[in-house]
Amino acid sequence: MPRCQGSVGLRLALAVVSASPGVGTPAADWPPVVAETIAETCAVRGLALRRPLRVRPMAAFEGGYTPGIGSVVWQADDAEVWRQGWCALGVYCAPPPGEAASGNDGSGEVGLAGPRGLYDAERATLFVALDGDAVPAATIAHEATHALQHQNYPQLAAIHLWHNRDLAAAANAALEGDAHVVGWAFDPAWRLSVCSNSHQAVANLGPRWGWRPDGYWAHEGFPHVFGPALALERQLAKGNAGVDELVKAPPLATRNVLAPEADAGVTFIDLTADLDGDALSLRGCKAGLANTAGALGIWGLLLQHGAEGVNAEEMPKFLGEWLGDRFVYVACADESGEPSGELAWLTLWASDDAAGEFAASYRQVAAAATEFGDVLASVPTATRLGAQVLVATAGLRTQQSRLFAAPRETFHSYREWTAANCFPQARCDTLPTSAETNASLLCDGAPPSSRLADWLGRIRQARRALVPAAGEQGLLGTKAGELATFCVRNSIGNGDLALACRAVVTGIRHWRGWQADANWRLLPHCASKGELKEWLRDGYYADVPRPFAAAESFARIYGPPLVAEAFAQSGMDALRELLANPPLSTRALLGLPPAPVAFARLPDAALAAADCTVSATDVRGPFAIWTLLLDHGDQFPAETPPPLLAAWRGDQQFHLRCRSEGWAEGWVWATRWQSERAAKRFAAAYRALDSSVVETGLPHGPTTRLGRVVLAAPPALEEPALQLARALVWQEYGGWAQWIEAGCPPQEACLGAPPHL
Repeated sequence: MPRCQGSVGLRLALAVVSASPGVGTPAADWPPVVAETIAETCAVRGLALRRPLRVRPMAAFEGGYTPGIGSVVWQADDAEVWRQGWCALGVYCAPPPGEAASGNDGSGEVGLAGPRGLYDAERATLFVALDGDAVPAATIAHEATHALQHQNYPQLAAIHLWHNRDLAAAANAALEGDAHVVGWAFDPAWRLSVCSNSHQAVANLGPRWGWRPDGYWAHEGFPHVFGPALALERQLAKGNAGVDELVKAPPLATRNVLAPEADAGVTFIDLTADLDGDALSLRGCKAGLANTAGALGIWGLLLQHGAEGVNAEEMPKFLGEWLGDRFVYVACADESGEPSGELAWLTLWASDDAAGEFAASYRQVAAAATEFGDVLASVPTATRLGAQVLVATAGLRTQQSRLFAAPRETFHSYREWTAANCFPQARCDTLPTSAETNASLLCDGAPPSSRLADWLGRIRQARRALVPAAGEQGLLGTKAGELATFCVRNSIGNGDLALACRAVVTGIRHWRGWQADANWRLLPHCASKGELKEWLRDGYYADVPRPFAAAESFARIYGPPLVAEAFAQSGMDALRELLANPPLSTRALLGLPPAPVAFARLPDAALAAADCTVSATDVRGPFAIWTLLLDHGDQFPAETPPPLLAAWRGDQQFHLRCRSEGWAEGWVWATRWQSERAAKRFAAAYRALDSSVVETGLPHGPTTRLGRVVLAAPPALEEPALQLARALVWQEYGGWAQWIEAGCPPQEACLGAPPHL
């Protein structure tokens, strides 16, 4: 018999990794985050390790990945016995070892590969594959959760796919669902995605991950596709206690997951007990695989071979009346040594009608399934006896009456089944027990973690969120357009205000797009500003070296989080207020503390006295100053604005042309700061910029400080610039309304009426 591992991992959309320093592996060889993550997983899950947990490199795993089954240690020819048994049924027929997948087996949907890690429950060992120093906390937490499950609930050892693949798929849905929910709590991208998706989307991960019921890995992927919704709903309703109930009493069959409304027990059948010696001696035959297809296996079989009315999106209704099944393959060979086996498959149904529907559907695909598997001596026939259907090849049809009377027992819970020694097995599989305490103390002393609770709290909040009416959304879109037009007309000479206004308009447009998509409507309630910025950066500018400080990405990265946060806090009223009173500067979008913004005006008399003219003006603002410091210096990080910018209170650039001994012209820049100390700090930072700053039109080199104002001017304009800087009139505005009342400086009067809601 094969020794199957406690977790096969997920090879669809996730890479599942487990790791932890422990016995047999020096702790120094593993990054500290491994032990820290496992300790936090214990705290998040509310469970403790009860046996020493070892960690080994993935290369030390003495097994491999078998398509459609997972990561297992096989004995002798068990892999081929397994493959031929399922090929005999005509479903999930993986190619022989070493051959490429081909044919209508669904294998082209997903590229299968070995796991990034797995947990071996029997040896209490996590096998880990690391990419250099990269240790994904989410995948460590996922596999550590499996360790907690098996060590706290040893009865889970009875879940063994060799005996009953359908039960293994269903019961593992509880285990994998629990592990995914815990693991996702450690991954910002998954936290955001799962929270933002509707309940229906979370419960239907199949299409998203390329899962189909007719792929030969369908049972293997089933726990990962259908388990998360089970565990997430339990966590939302009852917390860890609810998930513990699910893990201790997992579903007995895939029907219980696919059709939970079917309130019926699951009947287990001992079919091999009714195959006599004559059957096993046919043509030198020997006993092959005995297993259970379940509702999932039957759905896949009918879909794979084109049964009428069967599709990949919805399980046939009659499968909700499945009560149990068992098949046995008798391995035989013809004179040339080619497989020529026999099959007996007994299925039980809740009604004669359901049994009749299955029999009719099977007859449609019997020939195709036999040809597909290519291991049977004849095409099986389906015989119905009341609510039972027996599918058998010619060599076993003589045993029909005995097969219909095969021993069987019905169970309504996992506990009932294990209490009956896991019928039809002789006994339940068990895990070794140990009185040892965990030598590495990975879980002891771990502080309570709010990671999972905080995430679940966001999901609850999102699910309670109201959906704005289409008319309200449309009005916001109209007003956003009006605001964009008003800002373009009234921000001439103030690039900072124009950028802030464009970010708000872009944010409203993103928000409206999310509202129109059921899968993203909840996004504003699920993401913090920081998380949403990271999500937008990865979505739009993953390859941009400095997306947070690039002008072309500003509106897309900073606008939507501002709008999303406002809506999540106060709904539509907050968005109306944001459009009626947008920020006057990029400082509000950068998350800098609120403060008045000062705009500067240069009196005509001062210009005349200096014998100068102004051909252009602009306001750089906090975001452009940050970009300037990054582009031409290396004093500040590229991820967050420097604290210095919190002291910015305004700036003004003038392109001057002044008569001196000839004509001199260039850009002069005056910046205003909260205090003289802040002005000194900026002056020092500006002087430290390299000479490439002249490419922006600004002078390189010395500055002049006038109290809280720092002046930068080219040498030829230094004297008139200093004279004009002293004449600047700075006017502070506490917000949009004051700026409008002042006539939209630097203009004398606003052009057009601002939008109002």
